[in-house]
Amino acid sequence: MLAGFDAAYGDAEALARGAAAISVDPSRTSGLASGMLTVTERMWHGWPTGGALTSQADELPGIRVPTCYVLGGKDVVVDQAKQLDGVRRIPGGRAVLLSGLGHLCALEAPDVVADEIATFLETAGRGER
Repeated sequence: MLAGFDAAYGDAEALARGAAAISVDPSRTSGLASGMLTVTERMWHGWPTGGALTSQADELPGIRVPTCYVLGGKDVVVDQAKQLDGVRRIPGGRAVLLSGLGHLCALEAPDVVADEIATFLETAGRGER
């Protein structure tokens, strides 16, 4: 998948097809490709060979602020088990699994994601996690 992503730099149609392929609701993510076209070429080509492969798992136990992962249950890009392992490494970390959504859940169902974040912030403000 990363090789296809890397090769799609500057190709709006390829980016739109890629976003549609990983979305459970392509009608909600169609504008993603235009935003991706604004990324610099250096950043674009650096992500699949560096950023996407970089693990910060060892740093997670040091996080001391309320942290919530919002995950799409139908994500075909990121391994769900790795994401859940990551949140378990954060003291008091919380995971919200949105079973019907994919990798682009914030675009697919922004109201649902916003509600989950608001709920998390309310509980974090009371010292709950």
